[in-house]
Amino acid sequence: LIGGETAEMPDMYPENEYDLAGFAVGVVEKDRIITGEKLAPHDVIIGLESSGIHSNGYSLIRKLIKNTQLDLSSNFNNSHKTWGETLLAPTTIYVKPILELLSVCDIHGMSHITGSGISGNLPRIFPEHLSSNISLETFKKVSTFELFDWVQKHSSLTQLQMLETFNCGIGYVVIVNKKDTQLAQEICMKYTIKTHILGYVTNNNSGHQINYQ
Repeated sequence: LIGGETAEMPDMYPENEYDLAGFAVGVVEKDRIITGEKLAPHDVIIGLESSGIHSNGYSLIRKLIKNTQLDLSSNFNNSHKTWGETLLAPTTIYVKPILELLSVCDIHGMSHITGSGISGNLPRIFPEHLSSNISLETFKKVSTFELFDWVQKHSSLTQLQMLETFNCGIGYVVIVNKKDTQLAQEICMKYTIKTHILGYVTNNNSGHQINYQ
């Protein structure tokens, strides 16, 4: 296999049962690969909203449901959705807006925010001499803030621990030249994906790839 992982979910697969999964391999021309080598100070970090938990962190979610005796058929925060529907919201697929962004914007970096959250995924695309300044206040503006706030309160995780475990409302990150910020956001909105300015790229003077502010 080119890459990937084996999921460990002992509470999901009893003895004599198994999981059957598939995968796809994509091909990209060398001159179109986004390697992060174009990243530069003052580049803008744009977060594309997630639809919810996506595919990581459900072992903890199941424990919280049990511990809080959550009624999955009850309304989620007075919305038209139940807790069950909210927790099982289908994962947002970003391929269409990203393909358009690649064709019209000067994208310097991209990161899919999956397991290990922003803290574990965003640093992978940064060279050692650069880092990112991320505003923690931004995560309070995402549409699913109440969901992740509930997880944090009942799990006793700190905000930084949440960012190391869950997507916290941001499922994909693109880093663009400052001049393309508005265009990138408009393209994402065309696909009904809300965006947030998470921060910007800076020189690495602290030894950390992410500086939360």
